Amino acid sequence: MTRLEAILLPLITAISPILSAQDFVRLELEAGLGHIIKTNAVSAADYDQDGDLDLFFTGFWSFDPDDEKTWNRLMSNNGDGTFEDVTLAAGFGIQFARVGSTSAHGDKLGASWGGYDNDGFPDLFLANIEEDQLYHNEGDGTFVDVTQQAGVGGPPSRYSPGGLWWDHDRDGDLDLYVNNLNGANTMYDNLGDGTFQDVTEILAIGGFGVTWASVAIDPRKDGFLDLYNANDTQENQYFENPAGTYFNESSRAFRVNDEGAGMGLAVGDYNNDGFFDIYVSNIFNHHPNPLFAYVDGDNPQFEDRAL
Repeated sequence: MTRLEAILLPLITAISPILSAQDFVRLELEAGLGHIIKTNAVSAADYDQDGDLDLFFTGFWSFDPDDEKTWNRLMSNNGDGTFEDVTLAAGFGIQFARVGSTSAHGDKLGASWGGYDNDGFPDLFLANIEEDQLYHNEGDGTFVDVTQQAGVGGPPSRYSPGGLWWDHDRDGDLDLYVNNLNGANTMYDNLGDGTFQDVTEILAIGGFGVTWASVAIDPRKDGFLDLYNANDTQENQYFENPAGTYFNESSRAFRVNDEGAGMGLAVGDYNNDGFFDIYVSNIFNHHPNPLFAYVDGDNPQFEDRAL
């Protein structure tokens, strides 16, 4: 043990009970969020660039202008612990409405912030059943629906739980990977002019078509982001990105082909070894959630250390 470790260890031991006793208090009513009910997702970003994080909630039911509990909500952070509902003022007065009955999981599922045009203001992708939406942030507190001109609405049969913004080809702008529960996922390449091109087949990363969540990760630190999908009823898939122009499905080689019906994903360096690890949440109670730690070596791969 070094001298520094001998000094720090008693100090850390002494304060650890204090750290573990930290409490959280529910503040949604005081914060002005109490009217938001029955939502599928929440996504945070500083959409107005005022230095604090704002919140966007996706409603469960199809939009009915006369029924506020069906609305998506944009809540602006006032910077004093409260939020202001700016849904209508921001341009979300007309929202996605599905013809027919509401699906089992709801009609509006995911929200993903990403500045696809590099103007400094995060834009918003909304994942829905039947039609996805892309809203451009005008920089003045308002948004404009640019779905059709951008080319990211998707087919009418789509069942999208979410979208991932990432720069798969390192060209300096964000591309968009859209999950689908009833068909192949879609990879949109950002052309840099406000439009996107479907390159799913070119890159061969459509997946099994039962993907709830995706993350971009660069465990080898080669500068090219790989893609990992959490799949329902199928093995999870890992798409290795060797050079930004093609992908290899390498889930078994990397030992991350978990088949516990993945629902959610998180990436972080849990053991502070300098490499990214992956945590997967599964719906199957007989299949523990895996914690995939990245093992650096001659044949880089992950190791499940959950147990």
